Amino acid sequence: MANRDDEMVKFTVNLPADEAERLAEAAERGEAVTLRIPISVSGEMAETLTDILTAPDEADMVALLEIAGLDPAKDLTHNNFSGAAWGPHDLSGYDLTGCNLTGCDFSEAVVDGMIYTDATIDDVVWPEGYIPYNGPSVRH
Repeated sequence: MANRDDEMVKFTVNLPADEAERLAEAAERGEAVTLRIPISVSGEMAETLTDILTAPDEADMVALLEIAGLDPAKDLTHNNFSGAAWGPHDLSGYDLTGCNLTGCDFSEAVVDGMIYTDATIDDVVWPEGYIPYNGPSVRH
């Protein structure tokens, strides 16, 4: 079963008692554990997830959004993008309403015209000289 909160998608997995005990013992010893769980998704979704997971480490947020086929004018609101590097892109028209943008790096981006109403903007790195809107609908 999967559910979503403000931070991530969480999965609940029922494990056999012996497997749960093995994981608990390893955790008590401070050992890293790996839990592999097969997930069924459609072919197109599987390809998209594979493309995202195998993207180069230097891929910025815009590159990942393009791989995912998301429309930045309508598909990004109310998400957690904390700590994301947005790269040297024009973000005009990107709608980040209600997003957690804590610690994001927009230093190379064009952010004029980016919508971030009701967003959390603590510790954001803005482009040099940019003065962020700091009205009542932006959270710190």
